[in-house]
Amino acid sequence: MKQEKRRTSSVRVLGFSFISLISISIVCVLALAFLVVFMQDRNSVIASEKLVGSELQRRQKQMSVQLLDYAYWDEAVEKIVDTQDPAWIRDNFGEYLYSTTSMSEVQVFDPQDRRTLLIADGELVEDPPAAVMGTGEKALIDDALATEDNTEPVPVAGFVERDGEVFLAAALRMTTYEGENDISTDHVMTFARRVDADLLAEIAAANLIRNVRWSDSGGGLRDGAIDITWYGGDQGRQLVWRPDLPGTGMIPIMLAGLFVFVAVVMSIGLIFARRISQHGRQLADASVEADHANRMKSDFLASMSHELRTPLNAVIGFSELMRREHLGPIGNVKYLEYADDIHTSGKHLLSLVNGLLDLSKIEAGRYDLDRRAVEPAEVIAQSLKLVEHLAAEKNIAVSWDVESGAPSIWADERALRQILVNLLTNALKFTGPGGEVSCRAARSDGRKVEICVSDTGIGIKAENISQVLEPFFQVRSDDNRRTIGTGLGLPVAKKLADLMGGDLTIESEPGEGTTVRIVLPAAAMPQKEAGAARMIA
Repeated sequence: MKQEKRRTSSVRVLGFSFISLISISIVCVLALAFLVVFMQDRNSVIASEKLVGSELQRRQKQMSVQLLDYAYWDEAVEKIVDTQDPAWIRDNFGEYLYSTTSMSEVQVFDPQDRRTLLIADGELVEDPPAAVMGTGEKALIDDALATEDNTEPVPVAGFVERDGEVFLAAALRMTTYEGENDISTDHVMTFARRVDADLLAEIAAANLIRNVRWSDSGGGLRDGAIDITWYGGDQGRQLVWRPDLPGTGMIPIMLAGLFVFVAVVMSIGLIFARRISQHGRQLADASVEADHANRMKSDFLASMSHELRTPLNAVIGFSELMRREHLGPIGNVKYLEYADDIHTSGKHLLSLVNGLLDLSKIEAGRYDLDRRAVEPAEVIAQSLKLVEHLAAEKNIAVSWDVESGAPSIWADERALRQILVNLLTNALKFTGPGGEVSCRAARSDGRKVEICVSDTGIGIKAENISQVLEPFFQVRSDDNRRTIGTGLGLPVAKKLADLMGGDLTIESEPGEGTTVRIVLPAAAMPQKEAGAARMIA
C-alpha cells in the first residue's frame, strides 16, 4: 500500500511538473509568435510607406513632364498668351488632355496673378472668374515664374489645398521652343489633378493597399501613413491606408499549429506517464518498455526536425544581426559580448540538434537516400571548403588528392559530404597548430572506392576506438580538454556509411595521429582523370 501511495505521489509530481513545463512553453511560444507577428506587420507597414511615397513622387515627376510638353511650346505661347484662340485651346487642352491624363484643371496666370485661362474637367471656361489661391498655389506659381529668362523652363510640382480639397499640381513658365533663342513669357501655366477617390483607388491598386484616405489625426498602429506638406512648407494632412498584414494573417495558422502541438505533447506526456506507472508495476518488462520509448524518441525527433531547427536558426540569425549591429549601434559593449555568446552557443546547440536529428532519422529508418554517381574530387573539394576556416585558425596544412582513374562513387552526395565534413572537422579539432590533415581517394578492391582522412593529432588509445563510434562519447585527455564537441560526428558518419552499403574503420596511435577509412561502392561509369594533388595552407 505504501509503495502504491509513493508511486501515485510520484506520478502526481511528475504530472504537475510536466503540466507546468508545458504551460511555460506555451506562454513562451505565444509570446514569441506574437512578437514575430508584430514585427512582420510593422515591416509591412514600413515597406508600404516607402512604396506609397515613391508612387507620389513618381506622379509629381510624371505631371511635370506632361506640363513641360504643353507649356514649353511655340503654338501654346501664340494661341494662349498672344491671341487666345478658343478652338485651338479646346482641341489641344480640352477633352483630349482630360481623357488621357484625368487632369482636373489647366490654368494660365499673368504676372499680376490674374487667371487668363481655365479648363475645368476638360471644359474651357469662358471669361474665367478671378482665381482664389489655395494653400501653396501662390508659392508654386512664384517659383515657376522665378526661373531664369530665355532658357529651358524648369517645372515645379507639389501638393496644394483649396476649399478643403487636395490637388497634385505643377507649374511652368510658358516659353517658346526655339533652341538657342528660347523666349520666356511672364505667364505661368499650371496643371492640377484633384486627389479624389479615383486617384486614391489608383494608388491603392498600384501598391496593393486598401482603405486609402485623408486624415487629420493619423491612423492606427497597423495603418500606414505619410505626412503631406503643402507646397511652400506649410503643414498639410496625412494620407492613411491599411496595408496587407502577413503576420496577422498567420495568427489562425499559428493557433491551429499550437493546438496540434499541445495535443501531441499532451498525448506524449500521457503515454510517457502511463509507461512510468507500468515500469513501477512491471519491473520484468523494463527492457521492452525502454526499447519502445527509445523508438518513440527517434520517431518524434525525426518528425520534429523543422520545429527544433527553426527556433535555433532564429536565435542564431537575430544574434548575428545584433552582434554586427545591422539595424544600428547597440550602445553597450556588454550587450555585444552577450550577443556574441548567444551566437556561439546557438551554433553549438544547432550542431548538437542536427547531429541528434540525423542520428534519430537513421535509427528510425527515415533518412532518405538519393544515390547516384558522385565524383570524389568534387565532394572532397566542397567538404574542404566548408572547414577551411578551422584550418586557417589553427595554421593547419590541409592537402587532398584523387588517384588517377579512380571511379565515381555510388552514394548520396549530401550524406557523403556530411561524412567527410564530420571527419575533417574531427581531424582539425584534435590536431595542434602547425599540424597536417590530408584527404585522399583511390580505387579499392573490386568495384569500390576508398577515402582516407588522416591527421597528425593526439590520436586515440586502442581501447577507446570502438567507444568513439558510440553517440556522445568523447576521448578525454590534457591535450583536448578544451575542445568543444558533441560526440556525434563519428557515430553519424559510421551509420551513414553503413546506410550506403559501405564501411568505416579507424586506425590510430596516441601521439601519432589518426586515419579514418571509408569504403563505398563504385558507380558503373569511371570518373574523368583527376588532377594533381592540391594543398590548402
